[in-house]
Amino acid sequence: MPDVDEVVGEKRLAFPFDVPAGESRAVWVDVHVPPHARPGTYRGAVTVKGDGFTSRVEVRLQVVDAVLPSTSSLRSAFLLWPPHVCRAFTGDPVCPVDTQVRLLKLFHRMALEHRITLASGFPREVNLPTWDLPDYDTFSERWGPFLDGSAPNRLPGARMTALQYLGPANGASLTEFQTEADTRGWLSRSFDYVGDEPPYGSTWEAVAARAELTRTAAPKLRTLLTSTVTELEAHGLLEEIDIITVLVNFIDGTQPPYVGDQRPKYDDFLTQPNRELWLYQSCASHGCAPGEPPPPENIPGQGWPSYMVDRSAAKARGMQWLDFINGASGELYYQTVGLLFTAWTTQFRFNGNGDGTLFYPGLPSIIGGTTEIPLPSLRMKLIRQGMQDYEWLKLVSDAGDPAYARAVARKLIPHAWAVPDDGEAFDRARLQLIRRYLQLCRNRVTPP
Repeated sequence: MPDVDEVVGEKRLAFPFDVPAGESRAVWVDVHVPPHARPGTYRGAVTVKGDGFTSRVEVRLQVVDAVLPSTSSLRSAFLLWPPHVCRAFTGDPVCPVDTQVRLLKLFHRMALEHRITLASGFPREVNLPTWDLPDYDTFSERWGPFLDGSAPNRLPGARMTALQYLGPANGASLTEFQTEADTRGWLSRSFDYVGDEPPYGSTWEAVAARAELTRTAAPKLRTLLTSTVTELEAHGLLEEIDIITVLVNFIDGTQPPYVGDQRPKYDDFLTQPNRELWLYQSCASHGCAPGEPPPPENIPGQGWPSYMVDRSAAKARGMQWLDFINGASGELYYQTVGLLFTAWTTQFRFNGNGDGTLFYPGLPSIIGGTTEIPLPSLRMKLIRQGMQDYEWLKLVSDAGDPAYARAVARKLIPHAWAVPDDGEAFDRARLQLIRRYLQLCRNRVTPP
């Protein structure tokens, strides 16, 4: 619940609020440091007033001589199903395209300001899984600013890092998309999701057929599949897939056949042109079946990364460190608005609180004001912190000390199943990276 919202700047209903006896409340404060801010120490104070008391909290902010890129270096494809947005904001999963466009533009802006990309967030209908695409000029007019970085955003120039092909499964449409995306500068970020977790979400036969279709009709459009290199080799499809997206539990696992570090198995695949390794997390991090206990690795102080409401906040910040450790160039998340309609009361899905729901519906009837907007969850803000952590890891690596960056990351998270619950440990690790980066910058010698 915002005080003044992040989208249109309206006063909302966050304050004042009551705190029942014996309970506590937390207030999350975001600080955005603009790119032109001068390095140095800034001081201020927050005054908390209640019935019969006033408390003053001193605040110190250290601004360093470095600028993180507005567009995330780690690509992301966080998916969004528009009918869920329609239902949350209108009460009906079917809503006019103009309504979808208006709302989805707000979702895209919110996502980019939190350093993630809604790769599938374009108008669609319940019974029409492909996008409602009148023509590519209209698509470009609506969504081009988010793809080229000209849309209004508090991160100047932030642009989408991934675009999912959502057109019909036929050769003519795929060929047209490849041509249009190439002409408009989107092709290098585009992908065709040729199957999901075979043999469960898709059959291997369906994956093979779709991959062959895309390879034939749009050979420059990269194919993406959620699987492992072991499975692809076993089914003779390794040459057909450009982006292998691996469940985090399978890249450094504890259960056969993926016990231990599996990352070296992808080295040969990644030596080929235009091949990428992405990671994703799922209900496997907390147990997918109703009543199923958490995986045994989820003991206090460690466990798999997780975007669940009731996991420790640090768990939502750990995934991007694992992306870096494993040399993954992208991250997939299957849904962001799964239970948007009931987000204020329940988000329990796939045996997890918050599974597939990272936004809240900012309806004036709930949050006040006059404008309906999407609201980011605290987990989305923690994901943003993880994306920022990734930038620091990359900055240190690119500045000349990749071994140091990797050592800091490995000390913080020694295994994919050992993400700590200690948020301060993440902050200490980030501070180490910042200090090392500034040291590397000072030591650079400008050639004559």
